[in-house]
Amino acid sequence: MAIETACLLLSSFTCGMASIAARNSNRFWFQVAMGVTCIFGLAFLWIEFHEFADLFARGAGPSRSAFLSAFFTLVGCHGGPRLGGHPVATYHDDTGARQGFPR
Repeated sequence: MAIETACLLLSSFTCGMASIAARNSNRFWFQVAMGVTCIFGLAFLWIEFHEFADLFARGAGPSRSAFLSAFFTLVGCHGGPRLGGHPVATYHDDTGARQGFPR
């Protein structure tokens, strides 16, 4: 769990750094920070996928108990924004590269 938490916290930090770089019209550091943000987000999803697969393989799915049902719901809600955020981040990165940053 500590690694997943670190991935979430670091991705939030690097996303903030990307925001600062965009405000300062620094395309290079914006792209670096967004790339690192995506790497942390994908690492979180990868780890969670394997954790869920292991739990399902041991018969500990959400239908087994109320605790596991809540666990899968809450932890799954952490993955949703990362899964949906990567296409959005890619779009914004591409738009910024094509149109330039505001001055």
